[in-house]
Amino acid sequence: MEAGQTEGSVSAHLKDRVYLVLRTLIRSSYFGEQLPPLAKLVQMTRIPKSAVEEALLRLENEDLLEKHGASYKSIYIPEETSLGRVAFLLNTNLFASWYGIFQDYLIGAEESMRAAGYDFMFRGDFSSYEDKLELIREFHETGIRGIIFASFAEPSLRQYVLDKHIPAVILGNATIHQEELACVSSDNVGGIKKAVKLLIENGHRNIAYYTASANAHDGFEERLVGYELAMRAAHLTIRYEMVLQERHTAGLARKASVAFLAMDPRPTAIVCSCDREAFELISELRQSGISVPEDVSVVGYGNSIFGTMSEPPLTTVEIFARDLGRIGSNFLINEIVSPQVPIRMTLPTELVVRQSVLGLEAGGGASDGDAPSPHTTRIDLPDGEEVVGP
Repeated sequence: MEAGQTEGSVSAHLKDRVYLVLRTLIRSSYFGEQLPPLAKLVQMTRIPKSAVEEALLRLENEDLLEKHGASYKSIYIPEETSLGRVAFLLNTNLFASWYGIFQDYLIGAEESMRAAGYDFMFRGDFSSYEDKLELIREFHETGIRGIIFASFAEPSLRQYVLDKHIPAVILGNATIHQEELACVSSDNVGGIKKAVKLLIENGHRNIAYYTASANAHDGFEERLVGYELAMRAAHLTIRYEMVLQERHTAGLARKASVAFLAMDPRPTAIVCSCDREAFELISELRQSGISVPEDVSVVGYGNSIFGTMSEPPLTTVEIFARDLGRIGSNFLINEIVSPQVPIRMTLPTELVVRQSVLGLEAGGGASDGDAPSPHTTRIDLPDGEEVVGP
């Protein structure tokens, strides 16, 4: 919970969140005519039953739903004056653990496209690349006006929409080192530098960095560079022991925890490449008897909705994901009218300080050593190097 935030305000935030998610999915034809049972919606959204029930009542009052016994039926009818259909595509399950940021992309994008007069469709959780390509082909045959790729946009898919002259834009940080399509991302380097600066201001000097898949995600690569630049600027030792090069699984947090316990001297703070990895790492450290923030401070990246509900509430970097969705949609609207230069738009970030960071003078962290371990390397980057990517 953020400073000055009450339990009641957090509850109101959750209620508003589930309302917006369900409204967006109903208006995006995601559920079809029949919504899942209440118990399933609670399980999907990971939000308390009372908040989901209140959201359903609001949607019923707005004539988007009809209640039939214990079930709900969508009665949403798209505007007859629609300028055409735009599709939002996401590789993963929108409700997979810790992926609330994708929900924000979707909410922002849908609001902007609807306001501009476009019908909006969401599809996700593709079983294979071929299924995704086949759907895009079907969209092309039925006259789709534009496509929004959330997170990953595979090279052959980017080439397909170019060849078929389908306006498209990429949202998020996974596919930003490409030049075929416009993309909207966060300031990955600047955001991580802010996180490191916060820790330094709180007395930390021995700061590690944790990422599970440093080279599998363009944004993760940039965030690692942000950490390196910030540590170098402060003349501090860069710690690579928790920088992993593997495909993410929940078990990698255990590997990172073991690496942390073996580090000598042990870091007093850890910057994580995303909130999901921070949540998983905190859980593993707790099982090993390490308390956050009393024994080590932890900072995430992304400002997931779950950050206020974690224990402790997570200090993180806000990337304004809903605004990112809106800006991407506005670019696509212009692209539909007239071809645009495929630029990268980078949104600023902001620190959200919660209880997972504690100053060393207040007892946060077991030590403040900066002596490198045998496995630690200090790197020297060229003077003036500030960012990677296009």
